[in-house]
Amino acid sequence: MHNEAQKIRKTLQCLLSQDYPTEDVQYVIIDDNSTDNSVDIVKLLGINPILSNKQSWASNARNLGLLHCTGDVVLFLDAHLYLEDRNSFKIIRKTFQNNPTIGGICGKYTSATNTDWNLVRDIRRDAIFEKTSMRLISLRKFTTLSMAISAIRRELLDQVHFPDGFYDSFGEDTTFQLQAHHKKWDFLFTPELFGIHDSPQTASTILKKIVYELRGTANVLLYCKREKMEIPYLHFFLSYPLGRVLSIIIMIIDFKIGLGLFILCQALEITKIRKIFDTKYPLLMRIRAAWYSWLKELIGGIYVPWYIIKRSYNDPVLICSISQGLLKWEKEKMFSYLYNFSKK
Repeated sequence: MHNEAQKIRKTLQCLLSQDYPTEDVQYVIIDDNSTDNSVDIVKLLGINPILSNKQSWASNARNLGLLHCTGDVVLFLDAHLYLEDRNSFKIIRKTFQNNPTIGGICGKYTSATNTDWNLVRDIRRDAIFEKTSMRLISLRKFTTLSMAISAIRRELLDQVHFPDGFYDSFGEDTTFQLQAHHKKWDFLFTPELFGIHDSPQTASTILKKIVYELRGTANVLLYCKREKMEIPYLHFFLSYPLGRVLSIIIMIIDFKIGLGLFILCQALEITKIRKIFDTKYPLLMRIRAAWYSWLKELIGGIYVPWYIIKRSYNDPVLICSISQGLLKWEKEKMFSYLYNFSKK
C-alpha cells in the first residue's frame, strides 16, 4: 500500500471477514513509504505492516512481501481492492484442487462506479484482453495475469520472482508471468474470484496510466530480449501504431503506397475498437474506452521506441532485436486481419 488511508480498512475488513479458518491465513502488508496514516489504520486492525523506507513500486514491494510469506498459496491483492465474496478463499482452494497443474489463478475486478474514468481500462480489458469467462492462460493462449487479484502457488514463487527496475512503470506482473510460462507453468482466469477496484481516476490521471502502461510495454520487451525469452503475439501491447508510423514515413517516399498502408492500419484499428462497443457498459464509457485505446496506441507508436532507445542506446544489437520483433508482430497482425476478412 502507498497512501491508502481511505481504502485499506475496507480491503482488510473484506479479508478478515472471509469464511475460512483463521489459523490457515497469514496477512502480509507492505507499506511502500506512505505519508498518510495508512500504517496506523492497519495496526488498529491488529496487523503489523512491513515498512519500506522508500517508495519502491509494486515489483520490489511484492518481492519484499514474499520473503515473509509462509503459505502454500499467496494471494496478491491491491490495497484498494475489495473481495466481494466471503467465500473467496474457498473459491481459490477449490480452483487449485480442481486444477492441480496450474501455477496460479487470476481473478476479475471492476471499478467501483460506472462513471469513474478507470472503468475505461476495465472495458478495454474485457474486450481486448478477453477477460469475461473462465479460460486457460498459456504462452500459446495468452492474456495478461493481473497481480491486482491473483493467487499463486508457493512452488512457482520459489522459482520466479518479480523483476527489478520497474519504477514508474506497469508490466512487472506480465514479466513475472512470462518467466513462469517459460518454466512450463500455466494459469487460469476465473471471474468467480471477483473484486471491486476502488481507484477513482480523472481524464488527466488516466493519461498518466497510459504512460505507465507504455513504459511497461517497453520494459517487458527489454527484459525478455535480454533474458532471451520468447514473447507471444501481444496484440493488446502495441496494436498497429508501428504500421501507422511507417505508413506516414512511406507517404513521403510514395504517397499512394503510404496512404494505402495507413488506411489498412486504420481498418485494423476499427475492428479492435468494435469489440469495445460490443460490451454492455454505458455508451459514454464505451466511447471513452475507444478514445483511450486509440490514444494509447497512437502515443505508443512513438513513445515505446523512444523509451527503448533511451534505456538501451548503448546496446544496438538489443534495439535491432526488439525492432525485428515489433515488425514480426505487425506482419502477423496484418495477415491475421486479412485472413479473417477473407473468411467473412
